[in-house]
Amino acid sequence: MSIRHRLNVIIVTLFSALLISLAVLGMDMRRDNAGAAAESRRFERISSVWEVAAAAARHPDDPEKARALAREKRDAPGQDATEALSALMDGLAAAPTSQALLALVREGMPAIADTGKGEPSLDRQAPQLTRLLANELPELVWRLATMRAETHRLALRDRLTDDDRLRFLAVVGQVEAAAGTVGTTLARPGPILSGAPALHQAAATFTAANRDFGEAMQTLARRINTAPAAVPSLSLKPLPLDAAYQRLVDATLVLQNRALAQIADAIDGNIQGRRWTMLGVASVTILATLLALSLALSLSASIARAIAALEARIHAIAEDETQESAGGHPSLRLPEEEQSELARIARAVIDCRDRVAERVAAAEQDEKRRDLELMFESNPLPLILHDPETNSIVAVNGTAVEHYGYCREEFTRLSLDDLTAPVSAPGDEPGEDRPAVRHCKADGGIIEVLPFEREIRYDGRPVKLTTIVDITARRRAEARLAFLAHFDPLTHLANRVLLQNKLAEEIQRGGERADYRFSLLCLDLDRFKMVNDTLGHDAGDRVLRTVADRLNALVGPGDTVARLGGDEFTVLICGPDGHRRAQALAQTVCRILSEPCTIDGARLALGGSVGVSHYPEHGRCGDDLMKHADLAQHQAKAEGRGRVCVFEPSMDEALRQRQTLETDLREALEQHRLELHYQPLVDMKTNKVTGFEALVRWNDPVRGQVPPCQFIPIAEEVGLIEEVGTWVLNEACREVAGWPNGVSVAVNVSSYQIRAGNLVARVREALNVSGLAPERLELEITESVLLIDSEATIRTLHEIRGLGVRIAMDDFGTGYSSLSYLRAFPFDKVKIDQSFVGDLGNKTEANAIIRAIAGLSSELGMATTAEGIETEDQLRFIRAQGCTQAQGFLTGRPVPAEKARIYAAGNAEALRDVLKRMREAAGETDAPEKRVALSG
Repeated sequence: MSIRHRLNVIIVTLFSALLISLAVLGMDMRRDNAGAAAESRRFERISSVWEVAAAAARHPDDPEKARALAREKRDAPGQDATEALSALMDGLAAAPTSQALLALVREGMPAIADTGKGEPSLDRQAPQLTRLLANELPELVWRLATMRAETHRLALRDRLTDDDRLRFLAVVGQVEAAAGTVGTTLARPGPILSGAPALHQAAATFTAANRDFGEAMQTLARRINTAPAAVPSLSLKPLPLDAAYQRLVDATLVLQNRALAQIADAIDGNIQGRRWTMLGVASVTILATLLALSLALSLSASIARAIAALEARIHAIAEDETQESAGGHPSLRLPEEEQSELARIARAVIDCRDRVAERVAAAEQDEKRRDLELMFESNPLPLILHDPETNSIVAVNGTAVEHYGYCREEFTRLSLDDLTAPVSAPGDEPGEDRPAVRHCKADGGIIEVLPFEREIRYDGRPVKLTTIVDITARRRAEARLAFLAHFDPLTHLANRVLLQNKLAEEIQRGGERADYRFSLLCLDLDRFKMVNDTLGHDAGDRVLRTVADRLNALVGPGDTVARLGGDEFTVLICGPDGHRRAQALAQTVCRILSEPCTIDGARLALGGSVGVSHYPEHGRCGDDLMKHADLAQHQAKAEGRGRVCVFEPSMDEALRQRQTLETDLREALEQHRLELHYQPLVDMKTNKVTGFEALVRWNDPVRGQVPPCQFIPIAEEVGLIEEVGTWVLNEACREVAGWPNGVSVAVNVSSYQIRAGNLVARVREALNVSGLAPERLELEITESVLLIDSEATIRTLHEIRGLGVRIAMDDFGTGYSSLSYLRAFPFDKVKIDQSFVGDLGNKTEANAIIRAIAGLSSELGMATTAEGIETEDQLRFIRAQGCTQAQGFLTGRPVPAEKARIYAAGNAEALRDVLKRMREAAGETDAPEKRVALSG
């Protein structure tokens, strides 16, 4: 491209830059205008919400004014209503009280203000003022309304309780925290109050009003805190706080108005300033571009003239040289100085050519060097150049230096044979193209490598380039995978795969020899789950390793100990005396498993149950032997744990019956064959039925009545308990909702239902569908529920209690009976297990336990129900100990819903007989008026 063309390109580029600059400035102005419009719309939304909040704050006893204003704002034509604003206005229009309305403003204002989500603010004050308007002032106004409502509530109390004082002091602290946050924002150094006298004056007014309100609030707090409980709250004169409240609310709203006005003025000022700045920049850009264009045009013309003159001189010199070479006379002679100038130009052109040639040659050399570095020095694999005859190392790359640990000088003094270890790698993998070689590193470490060689030329002589591929990590990983394929990674015992292989080998030997025998032991640790739940899974892993070590110490060299998973272990006893050793070894295993072990300072005594199966008596294939040993182990656990049980054919039949029972239970649940019976709960003071416990029953068409102790464990094991529990909850609520006298119903809840995570939703749905009042529903849980993720469980129970449903601790005293549970959650009722009631009069410990539980529950404000009341002596004793409710066959057996409905109405002859016995046990006379009371 010629110089003239290049100058034309420069001119066009300058002109294009001018147009682009003007376009960028225009887009910047457009973006600023859009930002200003967005800021204005945002603060209009904030202002509209604040108008409603101001009406609610100024008229706390008349929320209708604020609701009417919210409806007016919501339905106003042309309202810039976002989805968040519309939802908030709908909520404000439906708020029942001013306090609830202000709470909605506090929760919804950040979304209205688009805090942290909108476009960048055009003013440096906007983020602080937006946070003040959207977060801090709504929080303060809501806290003030809450404070005023709490004060008026106390004014209506006849006497003050400790809960009233604590609640009032908590509200005082919340108001002071909210006011302190606003005060800190106003007092923080920065631009928020600079250049804003009106906002500064509003802040001063707010500070004074806040100080007055704080003094009045603290004065009232001291009176309430020090006043005796018998003094009526009205005598403490809490109502004068309303005047201070009104002043602080007015000052807060004035501060809010001034903040909005300050933001609007600041945004308008910034927009005007930026527009003038953009116009100035545009003017300067235009002038500079025009000046550059004029200079470029002038330079272009000058260069064009100089080039034309130079071309004319060159043509003249060329013609003159042609005439001289032809023998003619020159028609033109240049002056001496011009000839010297042309010579200098020629010499400069030749020098430039030579320098360009040198640079091209140097660039080619650099490119070759970079190619060599890319292939050799920068290669991620170790590369070694060595002599093909002597194997002496010529050069190595940096990767080889890092990988082997030798420096380059040390490498050049070594040969490839010096790197090779004395012994090659044994057992090369099948399918390898070449055998692996063992190399020694500088630190003495041995690595396995695969060398790949090829001949190249280096410094003019032939050499071999060897690429080293380190397969040490791969071989270790393969060895690790081979180990994990056959061994348990935790205990290093054989796993299920290796055990099955060993079983197959033993069965094959048994097929070859008719007299060959061996035995299989299946064992399961007792109470291992408690270790995981209480001490953690790390402690459980250490227990498993301890058990593995003990089992390995017992078996012979030909035996196999395997861990199948969890706390299940299997021992394969081989050899000619396997049958004889099996029974003795099983007893020894039970004994050593029962020996205590210490984990993290805790002394644990677990124990185990062992099942035994013999080949070939109990099976001729591995699956049968494993299944039969496992059945025997389950039978040993069912017989009381810590036992040894040898397989018997009847166990297989029991398993089939259990599977049939599981199938029939699923069918019964699908075909609605389950039903509920209701056992009455009788109040000890009024002798009336105040509630029932819902108990599930299964009336099978073939088996008849199936006891719950048979099908409930199966439902828990196969995952049906949640479906059964949900049906019981829904059916009990539906049935009892229509019963008279407001009787309650108690429903048992399994730990599986709580772990499912949807119990709160299930309870809420059952109440909504049935229409049963929440206070008439009571959920019973056992202590074992709290052992599983107790924090989450207690959180779930609090949510259920928040619905108005009562929570009872069932079977208290039979589990861990930790008093921390009663402290962690305020149960409404504690149910004493029937095992203690049954021992009344026989064991003094039972009397003391019932007395202690009843007394503790009374002190904690919990009701107490004694289960299993069957005799009048038992009834008389629990009444004397202060139990509030009685449940048992004496007071009423579980009956179907139609009979329980009659009990609830108090019209059953059987119930009158029961109540008569209860009155006689209490020493009351059976006067006619008493009989009337009993019949009702």
